[in-house]
Amino acid sequence: MAVLHQSVNGNGSATPLKGSGLNHRNLNKFGRARLAAEVALGVRPFVPSHAQLAQTFNVSSRLLAQKVKDVQRQLSKQASEVSKITEDGDGNGADRAVTAWGNMVANVLINSTADERLEAACVLGADWIWDNLIQPRMQAQAND
Repeated sequence: MAVLHQSVNGNGSATPLKGSGLNHRNLNKFGRARLAAEVALGVRPFVPSHAQLAQTFNVSSRLLAQKVKDVQRQLSKQASEVSKITEDGDGNGADRAVTAWGNMVANVLINSTADERLEAACVLGADWIWDNLIQPRMQAQAND
């Protein structure tokens, strides 16, 4: 019988379970059910394979691959726009790049579903979110 060990990364959140590696775990039905329960409860983040995504969303693997490339191009373009802002030489580029990057991250969060935000929070971990997002903002407000 396979024993499940939930590994935890440095920020206290569970290591994401990759769909492409499920068959390599050689788990019995109880082990697979345990993993499924952890994913269902949000205890364990799950990163499905492209084949699993295509099946879940009822699209062809070819269409999914095309859309993945489209989104990657779009994200690359956004990242290059942020880089371009920092290279404009007016002395305010770094501040504008930080603002542009922050706006892009905020838009992703705002336009995501509650489940996607929960998954992101699980991956980041509560300690990281507090230390890097909440506490610095609270300190900045206190200093104003």
